[in-house]
Amino acid sequence: MLGISIGTIIGLIFLVFVILVLISCVKVVRQAQALVVERLGGYQATWSVGIHFKMPFIDRVARRVDLKEQVVDFPPQPVITKDNVTMRIDTVVFYQITDPKLFAYGVENPMNAIENLTATTLRNIIGELELDGHLGGHVHVLLLLLGENLEHDDIFLGHAAVVDQAVLPAEGVAFVGQGNILSCHFDLL
Repeated sequence: MLGISIGTIIGLIFLVFVILVLISCVKVVRQAQALVVERLGGYQATWSVGIHFKMPFIDRVARRVDLKEQVVDFPPQPVITKDNVTMRIDTVVFYQITDPKLFAYGVENPMNAIENLTATTLRNIIGELELDGHLGGHVHVLLLLLGENLEHDDIFLGHAAVVDQAVLPAEGVAFVGQGNILSCHFDLL
């Protein structure tokens, strides 16, 4: 043998294991990100930009949250106006997460919740307008949509755009409004 005892080998393996565990406990949070940390399965803290140390085997990163403004394009939604005209409205929503803890624990699937809330609110608002009022009043629709109905504590919904609209008459002939991209920006904070 080379003169190395089994105790020395076990000691070196243990030392390497301890060093790897300590290195894995160092977490660097980048700009425009946040980490939601749990201790023994319960919420412990939200880490912002910088270097952080977690307790080995006790703490875990539950969710890495991107705090940058993000865009999601929802599929066209069928809506019915006050004068019973069926329309298909395509919307784009820009959102930014403002509270990572609520985003991680508030709703099971936040993106699905945003999509359903946007579609429901859009249907309610368009349902109160007549066809003429809708085609001439995109800004009014977006003001109502963002200013009153989609305000959340954990997600800042700052922009919305009605990208395209299609009127679907009963006989199936479609009128498509091309190039009707309108958007508004609001500070709801």
